[in-house]
Amino acid sequence: MTEHNEQFESQLEELGFYRNGEPSKGMLRAGELKNARRAGVPANQIDRSFKYEAVLGGDKLGVTEIFELDGSPCIYFKSVGAEPTTEQLQNWHRAAWNHGLARMLWISTPSRIRIFNAFATPRDGGAGVDDPEVELFSDVAGNLERLRELRLTRDALSSGEFWSGPLGRRIDRSTRIDEQLVADLTVAATKLKQRDMQGLSAHRLLLRTIFIAYLESKKILPPDLFHGLGVTCFEEVLGDAEATQTFFARMRETFNGDLFPPPPKREESLGSEGLLTEAQLEIPRCILARTDLTTFQQSLNFWRYDFDVIPIELISSIYEQFIHAADPERATRAGTHYTPVNLVDLVLSQVFDDGLFKGDSLGPDAKILDLSCGSGVFLVEALRRLVARRIASGEEHTRELVRETLYGQVFGVDIEETAVEIAAFSLCLTAFELDPDPNSSRPLRFERELKGQNLFVGDAFKSGGAFEQAPPFRDKDFSVIVGNPPWTRHKGPRSGRPGAAPAHVEYCETRVPKVTLPFRNPPDQAFIYRAADFSRPNARFGFILEGKRFFSHHPQSIQAKRELFQAFAPRIFFNLSALHREKLFPSAEQPAVAVVFENSPAKQEDSFLYVTVERDLTYREHGVLRVGPENIHRISVRLAAANQYTLKVAAWGTARDMALVERVAETHPSLVNYLRGFGLEMFQGYIPGDKSRPVPVELHGLPCLAKTKLIPFHLDASPLPEFRERRLQWPRDPHIYRGPLLLTACGLRGNRLVAAVCNDDVVYSLSYCGIPMGRTDPKLASYLNAVLNSSFAAYFVFLTATKWGIEKYEVLPNDFLRIPVPDMATADAVAVTRVLRVESALRKSGKIQPTATGMAELDDAVFTLYQLEGWERVLVEDMVGLTIDHQRNHGKSKALVAPDTPECVRYAESLIDVIQPLLVTNRRQAVSAEVYDVDGPLRIAKFQFVREQNAKPSLRVVEKQTLSPLLDRIAESLDEEMAASLYTRRHLRLYADDTFYIVKPAQRRFWSRSAAMADADSVLKDLMGSARE
Repeated sequence: MTEHNEQFESQLEELGFYRNGEPSKGMLRAGELKNARRAGVPANQIDRSFKYEAVLGGDKLGVTEIFELDGSPCIYFKSVGAEPTTEQLQNWHRAAWNHGLARMLWISTPSRIRIFNAFATPRDGGAGVDDPEVELFSDVAGNLERLRELRLTRDALSSGEFWSGPLGRRIDRSTRIDEQLVADLTVAATKLKQRDMQGLSAHRLLLRTIFIAYLESKKILPPDLFHGLGVTCFEEVLGDAEATQTFFARMRETFNGDLFPPPPKREESLGSEGLLTEAQLEIPRCILARTDLTTFQQSLNFWRYDFDVIPIELISSIYEQFIHAADPERATRAGTHYTPVNLVDLVLSQVFDDGLFKGDSLGPDAKILDLSCGSGVFLVEALRRLVARRIASGEEHTRELVRETLYGQVFGVDIEETAVEIAAFSLCLTAFELDPDPNSSRPLRFERELKGQNLFVGDAFKSGGAFEQAPPFRDKDFSVIVGNPPWTRHKGPRSGRPGAAPAHVEYCETRVPKVTLPFRNPPDQAFIYRAADFSRPNARFGFILEGKRFFSHHPQSIQAKRELFQAFAPRIFFNLSALHREKLFPSAEQPAVAVVFENSPAKQEDSFLYVTVERDLTYREHGVLRVGPENIHRISVRLAAANQYTLKVAAWGTARDMALVERVAETHPSLVNYLRGFGLEMFQGYIPGDKSRPVPVELHGLPCLAKTKLIPFHLDASPLPEFRERRLQWPRDPHIYRGPLLLTACGLRGNRLVAAVCNDDVVYSLSYCGIPMGRTDPKLASYLNAVLNSSFAAYFVFLTATKWGIEKYEVLPNDFLRIPVPDMATADAVAVTRVLRVESALRKSGKIQPTATGMAELDDAVFTLYQLEGWERVLVEDMVGLTIDHQRNHGKSKALVAPDTPECVRYAESLIDVIQPLLVTNRRQAVSAEVYDVDGPLRIAKFQFVREQNAKPSLRVVEKQTLSPLLDRIAESLDEEMAASLYTRRHLRLYADDTFYIVKPAQRRFWSRSAAMADADSVLKDLMGSARE
């Protein structure tokens, strides 16, 4: 079939995937990838040629173009010159699904455009491609307007709008090949257990099944393996137990022990090869035939897997997922979580980026290590990248090159023998995949086993292990060490896993200097120090770690972070916590971070990039990590190490927010210290728990605050139900329930904290905190009541809380107790009086929902009390009204609503207010601004430095502009590179002589007054940088 139709590129041009006849950012031409494996081509381009090889060839899919979104494959484009048959469409979609990476398959012919859901499991039968879950779009080739309406443009994909649209919502990762194969393997393991094959033995049988299926699909299996067995394929072999035993023996002889290892020392007795039965072999046979494992009937809904297309890294990841799914309890106890391929790619892309590090460039002979390698997902990806680097450096792509890289540059350690076997299996398959001529007549047998020479079974923290004697370990010769180590200590009886034994703790205590681990001594950060024992100076470390400990206020965790950031220079820090409930790790709900270090002590002047990945409610469906420029900051290592607030503030705010938080924290005593001066404390309420303790008699029958929402300012105890519990796990001391009380909820009300004064005794649950005010002046309770209900309190707690904004919508007692409180006795008397007056009016109003006017007056009074300047008030108002609203309400937040023209005008005014005072030269006297009234996904503002004597700032609105022509006019005034970025990037500051443009998505959060101040700071930084150059 003809490979191309003439209108294909014009279609892509219309939809933004091409610009002036050239591919836009993210577009890859298949022809260039096919010819990439040669010297002089960038290593990442060669790596892509390996990554996409299965879909580049015409025998399977033969894509024309590939669109990557933020480095992740999004669309496979295929242009053909004639209408395909239904069978061809089915085969192409099946190939895209088996490849498991791109989200969509786009088929363009002269007469039609068809777009398929590449995550939707292929349907068998003639109507398969017409299934609405499979076919997302089908229309005549000229109806591009319909695609725009459905948000299938490059712009809508890049902004994220597509994923919340009618087509994007239909793409679901739960039907992707890895999810389906994991489900089959899990059922298979259960069925094998029912047929007297346990744990490790079942895993090994299924592992061999996948391995042989892969080799057979690649036509690598020698024909003599089947000689005399009366069969022609492996699926038929599995129909006979004796034939299977013979076949396995031949496989072990033909290939080496990594591919068909002998039974490990801990092999269960029921799993040896000699005891395999035909009933047991029926299970792997069902996987190959894609048979329903529940009924053993041929499925009518799905096709067979195509192991010729499934990427090796996906197979490795799939098997790791399977082990977790088969025994999730054990995985949880061990603190391990399988690593999604997109996170592996994220980490490796950073450690292979020479521009991120101050040491030498990474040589083509660099050695890489994973000290908790699991099934080898990091090592598989690393092997491919290392081979690509060697080819790019000028070496010829040969089998010898691939094997040299495998034997000499890739190493791993894991305490689980099965994991090491899977890693060896995965790496050998990868070597086959990278082999330039796997079907040649030369024997494919590997020279030696990886297990015991590259991959080692052992505890990474116990000295004397076999791996320590291997030359690269002994000689500290590793340039890159990566991994996703266990996050938590073992829960239950001790075992040999690093997370279960105290070996990592003993290691840290005996290391010189001694290492402090975070609170409760989790193992993950210990792996970073252990990595240094085997690496070169300035080696690169990339780890996925449990995230909440970096935001903890526990003294031990703070000290651990300080030591870590001083011992190793951080280069980039990815805060992934926003996705922890969006199945970032399907086997874990804890927040995660990915951190890249350089193996050298941090210097006083060092800084690192801090990247916060956006929470995206559609991430579960598409799996693309999205980062906006506003979420990338450069942070001083010294500040991050010394200041307990830095990483949390940077996740949601700017340098201005950091300055405000630091100022108020240094100026005023914390609530805990302020209360201490009056002999007061804050307490959390009772815990029902196991009801092991009796409830003091004096609490019986008191009003109970347990499931009732706390109303701001005043709590009337009379309507509350009686407290009837007689036994609790922790009833608490009765005195904490005695009125008068200042109560706070550990949850939120709207975007604020909530507090209320109650004059009566009240028993309250764990969901609330209380301060028994005793005989103190009632004004004190009113004063604190006002502060805690203010937007400033919500602002400060949000930017400093341990869990809120990181893990849960929960405010802990210590979060309240960190709030700075001006001393009522020494603060401005007029401001204090006003605060008390406003609080009294709100408390006496008795309204469930205070009026907006009343709350605005309270905020203004509290701002005055804290002596906030105008720009600081703006920070607080926008943080509560937009950022917190977005964090809590997500897609329904007002922060995502398009700004109207008056809002954009206020943005421009705020930006001018920052820049104008700094224009002190005669050349740049004033800033003028034009705000374009645009109806579309973007908003645009133009600013110009006016060089006239006595010039004054000015601002005007340019009415009713159409976006595309406006972009074209702006592009004419820019250089070529800037003009291209105008069409492909969403957040831009574009400079042309004395003019600069701000181009951003049409969302209020980007056009707020606080956003204007941040943009103004960035503009000034850009201008000062260009002046120095």
